[in-house]
Amino acid sequence: METSEVVLDKENTETEGGEKAARHVLTKAQQKYLPLKRAIDVFLSGGAIVLLSPVLGAISVAIKLDSPGPVLFKQKRVGKNKEFFEIWKFRSMRTDTPKDMPTHMLNNPDAFITKTGHFLRKTSLDELPQIFNIFRGQMSIIGPRPALWNQDDLVAERDKYGANDVTPGLTGWAQINGRDELEIPVKAKFDGEYVEKMSLWMDIKCFLGTIGSVLSHDGVVEGGTGEMHKDGEKTGDGSEVLVSSEKLNKEIKTGAAIVGMAGTVGIGVLVAIVRKFMNQKDKKERKACKYTGLKCLSLSVTVAGLLAGLQKRSKTKSEIYRNLCTVNKSNDNNSHLDEEETCKPKKILITGADSYIGISVENWLKKTPGKYVVDTLDMIGDAWKEYDFSSYDVVYHVAGIAHADVGNVTEEQKKLYYAVNTDLAVETAKKAKQAGVKQFIFMSSMIVYSGCKEKIITAKTQPNPLNFYGDSKWQADQKIRTLADDSFKVVVLRPPMIYGKGSKGNYPELAKMAAKLPIFPEVKNKRSMLYIDNLCEFVKLMIDHEESGVFFPQNGEYTNTSEMVQMIASVKNHNIMMLPGMTIPVRMMGHIPGKIGSLATKAFGDSSYEMEMSEYKENYRVCTLAESIQLTEGE
Repeated sequence: METSEVVLDKENTETEGGEKAARHVLTKAQQKYLPLKRAIDVFLSGGAIVLLSPVLGAISVAIKLDSPGPVLFKQKRVGKNKEFFEIWKFRSMRTDTPKDMPTHMLNNPDAFITKTGHFLRKTSLDELPQIFNIFRGQMSIIGPRPALWNQDDLVAERDKYGANDVTPGLTGWAQINGRDELEIPVKAKFDGEYVEKMSLWMDIKCFLGTIGSVLSHDGVVEGGTGEMHKDGEKTGDGSEVLVSSEKLNKEIKTGAAIVGMAGTVGIGVLVAIVRKFMNQKDKKERKACKYTGLKCLSLSVTVAGLLAGLQKRSKTKSEIYRNLCTVNKSNDNNSHLDEEETCKPKKILITGADSYIGISVENWLKKTPGKYVVDTLDMIGDAWKEYDFSSYDVVYHVAGIAHADVGNVTEEQKKLYYAVNTDLAVETAKKAKQAGVKQFIFMSSMIVYSGCKEKIITAKTQPNPLNFYGDSKWQADQKIRTLADDSFKVVVLRPPMIYGKGSKGNYPELAKMAAKLPIFPEVKNKRSMLYIDNLCEFVKLMIDHEESGVFFPQNGEYTNTSEMVQMIASVKNHNIMMLPGMTIPVRMMGHIPGKIGSLATKAFGDSSYEMEMSEYKENYRVCTLAESIQLTEGE
């Protein structure tokens, strides 16, 4: 039997009732999410193949003992863009069951389902072999369930919503809303709704909802008998929804609790076992490991009990952070405003217009009337070359290109980075020296250490940039320092990530997540960061003391990403639950090639200066980390 090709008008498809159905086209955000979705599929399916191998083996034995025939059931299904592939499932029906016929089309499906098959279908364990389909890229963990090759009606309905244009899944939005009980038009509409809302959050909801649905033994009525219709509710168009919204939300919350508990208990057991083996000093002690299982069980019960108090703990910590983030404005460290000025004001030229750092430093220096005269020069084009530098005491160079997507840059764009970050900076420094400027301050970056293996940068660590962006800064860093002499002092600043109200880069993205996400992983890491006001005060001190050399300003305390997220959430009055025990999984994600590993490393990696490198003879840290979060995120 051959399938008929379904060709539909992408813009004017109609449902069975004659109403128009808009075919969804993936948004740019959804297209960007697809690589992340695939990485998650590979990571989870690969891990599942290893961890669930004993379960797969046990089910295989049970199937062989229950009825004659193969362990696996292979069937041709419709994949992405209606291309066929072979799906794998545990065999749950007798070998004399009619081929290529959906369960709901059988006259008496229960007569063909084996005893083991009833259990497998009730718990959805019959779908487990599909983790191999997921690992191979034929399926995804979340997506519309793949249709049979001869289910033209379902394929046609899905075409109306663009649901055939995405990778089919192990479970999906339609499955947690009723699975086999749904009529084809309703099922296709749910699939279309998933495609329209496809995102990380939508996939998490489907994943957690599936766990909750399986545990409540709902959503599986063989043969499409509609036995659950009486418990359903109506949608706006009168379609039957077999799972009410209240029940669905409850199942999602149940799934979240189970995942959190399983993860915590699992990690607790793993840590206990590892510690047990590490403490064995001789063979006699190793024999005592037979009691480890009992101890781990006791630990697991204890951890499971503690999980119930996790949300209370998160709220308590949020309250603590909220108190820490309260800034005492009467003690605001602006003592420099009261300094007695008796000397001639210093003239400072900031080279680089509309720079976040440049504007911030200019406004900071202007808080001390009569001590500084600050001008800003636009470095775009060649007009700056005619500008007279001779009347200035200090040139503070901030012009540059930052925040590069180093994996998606052409050779021409790379040349531009070197032209701006290296050549322009060096040429500006030379012009300042020739004009008799006494001090030149150059904004380098911690990025020059991006290729170093050390997690903590010390005074002995040699710069080793990982990419062209870091190298363009490093080249300028070296060349400008060669210009220094007694009459031309050069200050090179290599700050870590700078943040503050209105800043760009990774911090604002993290702040958005902190204000919206219901949960966030609790990961142990240590990063150096620098609040913009602390940088401004440091630059001021460099000018005041006419310094020269290489400096490494940073906040007075290291930053833990998870704690900072909770601080931000508390300032935003947003309750966020921190999920403990996620350090190891996140570290593993960091080893995934491509954007996934890069994002995990950026957010949760360890990157810090040794604190002694950043000390100075005068205090420049006008704000603590908690105070800086309040000033950045507060109204």
